[in-house]
Amino acid sequence: MTTEPLGVSFDEVQQALAATDRWLLEPDGSFVWVSRAGEEAWQMDGNLVDRGDRLQWVELHGGCTPEALDRLLGALGWPAAPLMFQLVPHGLFLDEAEFRRWAARAAEV
Repeated sequence: MTTEPLGVSFDEVQQALAATDRWLLEPDGSFVWVSRAGEEAWQMDGNLVDRGDRLQWVELHGGCTPEALDRLLGALGWPAAPLMFQLVPHGLFLDEAEFRRWAARAAEV
């Protein structure tokens, strides 16, 4: 597990997702992204946390489609940059593939 900052800045993420429909990013880093009308409802929200010129971490809540997750993770440098996911209530750290398996199981429940 690495404790290095992400390889992107707040501004780079903001620029990468600026044209995304139904995406709102506030200057304090809080964001919300919701599904299109007519598709199965989902909402993802959270916070981009930066220090200096790089994001330190991203806090995520909610759920979304795999395609929406790909778009968000792509703005963070994935797949070129490996990402870790912390499931705080469970005290677990997962890599991206493990996180997707966990999320798919959680969605079935």
